[in-house]
Amino acid sequence: MRALVITAFLLAGADAAAPCASPRAVLVSGANKGQGYALCERVLAEQPDAHVFLGARDAARGEAAARALGVRAPGRVEFVPLDVTSDASVASAVEHVASRLAPGMHLHGIVSNAGILWGHALAQQLDVNARGARRFVDAFLPLVRPDGGRVVVVSSGMGPLILGYADADRRAALLHSARLRWAEIDAMAHECAAAHERGGSAELERIGFGGGPFAEAAPDFHHYGLAKMFADAHMASLAHSHPSVCINSCDPGLVWTDLAQSVPRYAGKSREEAGAATPEQGVEAAMRLLFGADGAAGSFAGSGRFYAMSKDRSSLLSSSIDRRPAEPPAPADK
Repeated sequence: MRALVITAFLLAGADAAAPCASPRAVLVSGANKGQGYALCERVLAEQPDAHVFLGARDAARGEAAARALGVRAPGRVEFVPLDVTSDASVASAVEHVASRLAPGMHLHGIVSNAGILWGHALAQQLDVNARGARRFVDAFLPLVRPDGGRVVVVSSGMGPLILGYADADRRAALLHSARLRWAEIDAMAHECAAAHERGGSAELERIGFGGGPFAEAAPDFHHYGLAKMFADAHMASLAHSHPSVCINSCDPGLVWTDLAQSVPRYAGKSREEAGAATPEQGVEAAMRLLFGADGAAGSFAGSGRFYAMSKDRSSLLSSSIDRRPAEPPAPADK
């Protein structure tokens, strides 16, 4: 794995002799396409002093993505092999990124973007979207700047929605970020997988993790929402235990990527017909969480929160992880 990292790094066109001394070094998982690639592209274009570590599971695609971005930002982007479902892969990626940072330097931020959506079993949803996010964030958090560094978990509005369908005891447990630990979250995830194996949606409902109308009409959304819900709960717990780091989740909304296009309801539709944002538009919330000033106008306010852009994409809205951010009230007629 180490040899693969070095080979990929050289293929991406970076200078192995020059440590990364950028004060705005960012690592993005799942970055060889879609929103992850768009985020890397915007970071490099809008932050002239930024350096991007482009994490991707597929080496060929990751190398190609880094090369393409490197043409426009020479020496500022490099590919890092990163499979968030593998302890060994994540550990190797941590070792590599740590070795690339100049002495005394940290990552400005990390973005947990890798994920799956439609056509996957509940167990796989949990392994990628919940445990994968946790594995990535926990492993790289020690490399993040301890005084105001940024951690962004790319989530979904399905997380708060499915948490809203959970019973009162489950909601209370997941919302108690001050004492919630990953072991408890993971135990719930295992419980969900076992319940679904025993009796499907009815058994998930019985143990307190129902999916409302999605349970039968769109179980893939139910399962996706469960995984994102657990990732959000871990995010909130980390934010409580690391108060000097800005740790948040964000919902990009419906974004026209291959993940969205895999959903049957969008089959054969154009982006405009689906009402979806472009990947470049979809990463606006993540950009503000990465580079905005906490509490500044148009930026974010606080850690351990769930963020989304307003419908007109002009404002960054926030809530707790059990509900999507509400749109601001319309101005009163004079």
